[in-house]
Amino acid sequence: MAGDEAEMAEFAFGELGSLGSIEEDAADPGRKRITAFFASSGFDRERLRDLVSDYFSKVPGLADAWIEVDLEPARDWNERWHRFFKPFHIAADFVVVPSWEKYEAKEGEAIIHIDPGTAFGTGLHETTRLCAEALIEESAQAASLLDIGTGSGILAIVGKRLGIGEIVGVEIDPEALCVAEENLRKNGCGSIALTQSLESVDRKFDSVVANILLSTLIDLSETIAERVAPGGTLILSGIMHDQEAEILDEYLPKFAHMRTERRGEWSAIILRRTAVAAPSPDV
Repeated sequence: MAGDEAEMAEFAFGELGSLGSIEEDAADPGRKRITAFFASSGFDRERLRDLVSDYFSKVPGLADAWIEVDLEPARDWNERWHRFFKPFHIAADFVVVPSWEKYEAKEGEAIIHIDPGTAFGTGLHETTRLCAEALIEESAQAASLLDIGTGSGILAIVGKRLGIGEIVGVEIDPEALCVAEENLRKNGCGSIALTQSLESVDRKFDSVVANILLSTLIDLSETIAERVAPGGTLILSGIMHDQEAEILDEYLPKFAHMRTERRGEWSAIILRRTAVAAPSPDV
């Protein structure tokens, strides 16, 4: 598949519960091969093929992707992932470090310990980095944060490191939720609440970040908007450059468009919730 399609495929695999993914050059020039890893305890070969095929059929550019499903010993996955996942800066002075790596923190650096969970929980993907950078810039006035599609909890942990007092993470995938719980524990962030249901969150937040696919951002737009306090910040990602207009059409005029940040093929849109007008008095 082409480069931009490969980016979308990696994001889709993460949404489907992949433990991680690796992008490599294919035999054809300009084409990419994505290898995504899933736990065999949660998927058999036929079910996984059907799940990926059905998901890809709904994503522009992926409907004709070639899909192969193979069995690979867990030790092979672990060895490959250990070679691939090294300490890196996700944003500013925040450094993501896997448990098997030793890293000497430099002055001013904040360490976040993350083991592989979903592909987008590691912080390697552009959308996660975009969200982290926006969250850092917008966090000064935030006392509460809602992280929708929390994955392994990395953005929630960034929020806690920034001093945000009340944080809730929403993750519908039960395996990813377990990964998030473990990573929160490793980082001393046990006070962060986790839930599988956005509908169960019945309050408003100063900051809301949603790093999920375009279709879900559209389908849940009303519910997401209701969770942002008047004057609060909404950070949306998981979208590509040519999808920005569709997001703005959906979320305006309830929100003011502050700015759009881009990295690679991906975008993050930062919005501010407009004040809710008082109802007109009866005449």
